Amino acid sequence: MEDITIIKLRKLEKLVNEYRPMIRQRSNFYSNKAKILRVKLQNLYYELEEEIKKSLGGSPTANVFRNNYDIFDTAFSGANSTASFHTIKYVPELLRKSIIYFKKNKKKESAVVKKTTVASYVPKEIAGQIKKIKKKGFDVTKLTSLIEELNHNYSMQKPYATLSIIRAIMDHIPPLLGHRSYKTMANSHSWPSENDKKYALILARDKIISHSALHSHIDDKKDLISMNVIPSSLYLNSVLQECVMSAIVFNKTKKTIKKPSKKQEVSVAEVKNAPVVLANLQSASGGAGGYRLEVILQNIGEGIASLIKVSLAGKTVDLTNRQALAPKSDNVHKVIFRFEDIEERKQFPMVPKLMILYKDPVRKVEYETSYDLLLEERDDGLLNIAAFTNFEFEKATRRNKK
Repeated sequence: MEDITIIKLRKLEKLVNEYRPMIRQRSNFYSNKAKILRVKLQNLYYELEEEIKKSLGGSPTANVFRNNYDIFDTAFSGANSTASFHTIKYVPELLRKSIIYFKKNKKKESAVVKKTTVASYVPKEIAGQIKKIKKKGFDVTKLTSLIEELNHNYSMQKPYATLSIIRAIMDHIPPLLGHRSYKTMANSHSWPSENDKKYALILARDKIISHSALHSHIDDKKDLISMNVIPSSLYLNSVLQECVMSAIVFNKTKKTIKKPSKKQEVSVAEVKNAPVVLANLQSASGGAGGYRLEVILQNIGEGIASLIKVSLAGKTVDLTNRQALAPKSDNVHKVIFRFEDIEERKQFPMVPKLMILYKDPVRKVEYETSYDLLLEERDDGLLNIAAFTNFEFEKATRRNKK
């Protein structure tokens, strides 16, 4: 059986071979079919990025018209059709090298111990965020250990241990969201979206499987517990992400910004007194044509937040006559995004974002909150926004005064 990484690399290779001839003509590059395919390519590449870089010894680049480009980022981008066309020709050969690398490694590992490679139940990104939670009155050491043991037993295909630890995590985390039991949390918590609530409720319903694995008596019936009955990891990961978002804190050291040319560092004093605006996806609805999103904005920081600009996937809302958001208040703003044209739901940017720009009128400093948008592709090719992920808070760049 092939390694899961090799399977994904072959899938990426197949998508590249489908996409490459499509963009030979510039008009096709901007077609809806090409845009949807680029989203698939980019998402799959992000999953494999670390493995590909490891197999190739770094990020491969190519010189196109005297400019040096990252091959994979440029090939799958919709920003520059010429650069994309000239870089994607290198991708198939690079993917073949990557596949050969992992095939050789698999043979070496098989010589030592033969086992099936399975993806983690809780992704390392979420596990890492849980580990960094610093919330007064809560120690996440046990939760972190449970997640590590869950991933280990899931990868070793141990259904009883996997179900038992999922049950233990469900019973352990409700206080992080202000509740005493998982059932109360699933039903009463103010979830970011309807989907998040559904995931929490499905996990509560599936608790009966864990109960059966732990407490059923021995009898003459055949045991039906197997890895096939393990609840989808999507449900628990959605709940764990909400635990992370509810415990947002800022490090005592300076926060390093990834792109110093565009963002400034935020010091402890600035964070302590700053407004911090969070966004929750309250609802998403629509029919064959229109699509409507309701987003709730709330200021959990210590400074006043005067909204300047709110945009989602490139669409900006009207902020006329909007009052400032008071610090640490139950006062919220509801903003509504409407995508009336059906084509708009096929043309979201490659990595769509929710951007919130606001200013503290007292300190006269601007801040920015941003989220990545988790997209779901429907059978008809339309894209739905499922959730907000990867929260970032930064001090905005100072504007040059004319």
